Amino acid sequence: MNTGGPQSSNAPETGQRAELQRRMMAGTAGYVVLRAITGALGVVASLFLYRLLGPDQAGRLQLVLALGMTVGAIAGLGFYDTLARFVPERSPEEGRGIFRRALTLNGLALAVGAVVFAVLWASGWGLPPEVRHAGVLFLVFAAGYALYTTSLGMLRGTGRLTTIPRLDLGVNFGSKVTAVGVVLLVPGFLAAFAAHVVMQVAMLVAAFWLVREVLRSPSVRLHREESRFGVLILVGTVLQLLLSTVDLYVLRILLGPQDVGLFAAGARIPLLAERIVLSPMGVPLLYYFSHPRYGEMREAVVRRGTRLTGAVLGYAALILAAAAPLIIRILLGPAYAGSVGVARIYAAHALGMGLLIFSVPLYGSLNHPEYGIFQGGVTFVINLGLDLLLVPRYGPLGAAYAGAIAVGVTALGAAWFFHARLGIDVRWPVAGVVLLYAGCFLILTTPFFWAGLVLYPAALWPLRLLRRGDFRLLARGRAAA
Repeated sequence: MNTGGPQSSNAPETGQRAELQRRMMAGTAGYVVLRAITGALGVVASLFLYRLLGPDQAGRLQLVLALGMTVGAIAGLGFYDTLARFVPERSPEEGRGIFRRALTLNGLALAVGAVVFAVLWASGWGLPPEVRHAGVLFLVFAAGYALYTTSLGMLRGTGRLTTIPRLDLGVNFGSKVTAVGVVLLVPGFLAAFAAHVVMQVAMLVAAFWLVREVLRSPSVRLHREESRFGVLILVGTVLQLLLSTVDLYVLRILLGPQDVGLFAAGARIPLLAERIVLSPMGVPLLYYFSHPRYGEMREAVVRRGTRLTGAVLGYAALILAAAAPLIIRILLGPAYAGSVGVARIYAAHALGMGLLIFSVPLYGSLNHPEYGIFQGGVTFVINLGLDLLLVPRYGPLGAAYAGAIAVGVTALGAAWFFHARLGIDVRWPVAGVVLLYAGCFLILTTPFFWAGLVLYPAALWPLRLLRRGDFRLLARGRAAA
C-alpha cells in the first residue's frame, strides 16, 4: 500500500491470522444480520406508511425527515465516526472523557442551530413550508438525532456493535409503526412526523441509559488529530446526507411534493437492499480496519469484499428491477404506479453503493477521510448536475437515472484511485460488474427479459468476477485472502 496509516507492532502472526479472521467475520456477520433485520423491518413499515399517507403527504414527510437528519448531522459534529475511530486507541478513562467532550460540543452546536432557526422563522425566509408547519417538533427531532448518533459513536468505539441494531429497531421500525397508528387516527404528514419525534427521543433516552456510567467521567480535550478527523468526518457526513436527499430537494423545488412522494416510494424498494447489507457493513469495518490486531488484513478484505458485494448485489438488483412492477402494485397500490420505473432504474444505485462500501472505512482507518469527502463531492456534483438536466424532462424517473449513474461513475473512479494511490487493484471487479449489469438490464427491457437473469450469474465465473476462493469463503464463513 502506498499511503500510510498508523503501523502497529501488534500485527498478527501467521498462526493467529486465521483466528482473527474468524473473529472479524463473526463479529461483522452478527452485526450485519441484526442491522439487516431492523433495516428491512423499517423499510417495509415505511412502505405501508407511504400507502396510508398517499404520494403528496408522504413526500412532505420525507422532506422534513431528510432536513431534520441533515441539521442533526451538522450538530452531531461527526462524532458518530470520530468516537468509533479513536476511542479504541485511548485508555478507557480517556475514551469516556472524549465522549463527555463530544456531548458538550453537541450542546453548543444545537444552541447555535436553534438561534439560526429562530432567525429564519422570524424573517419568513429560507424554511420550506413543511418545516415551518412542524416548528418546534423539527428542532426536537434534529437535537435528538444529533445526541443519539453521538451516543451510538461511543457504543461503536467500545465495541458494543450488536447493541446498535436494537436501538435502531426503535428509531426505524418503531417510528414507522407508531406513525401508522397515529395517522389512522389523525391523518397527515405532521402527525406522522410527531410519531417519529417521540420515538427518536425515546431511543435517545435508551442510548443514554446504556452509556450512563460514561456520563460520570470528567471531560478531556480532543487531540489535534482527533479534531481534524472530526471536522473532515462532519463535512463527509453532511455531504453523504445531501447525496441521499438531493433528488428530493430538486424534485420539491422544480416540481412538487407529489413527485417527491413518487420518487421516495420507488427508491425505498432498492434502499431496502442498502439497509439490509450496505449500511450495516461500514460500522464494523471502520472498527476492524482501525484496530491494531485486525488492521493488517484490510487490503485483503477490500479485494475479496469488492468482488463478493459486486457479484451478489448486481444479481439482487436485476431481480429487483424485474420484480418492481409486482412489488409496487402489492405494497403501495395504484396511486404509486409512477414509482415502478423509479424502482427499476434505482435498483442499480444499491450496486454502485456496494462497490463503494469499503472505501470510506478504509480512508478513515488510514487517517485520510478527506479522500472520502472528495469522493462524495464528485458523486454529489454528478448527481446534482444530472438532476437539473433530467428532472424537468423526466420527473422522478430523471432523478432515479441521476442517482444510479452518479454512484456508478464514482465507483469506477474509486477503483482506479485505489490502484493508483493505495495499491489495491479492484479495477476489473468494479468495471466488469458494472458492464455486465448494464448489459443484462438492457435485456430486461426486451420480451426476453428472463435471459438477463440467466446471463448475469452464468457470466460471473468466466469473467473472473467470482473466483474459487470466494466460494470457499461463502461456504466456510471465513475471510481468508
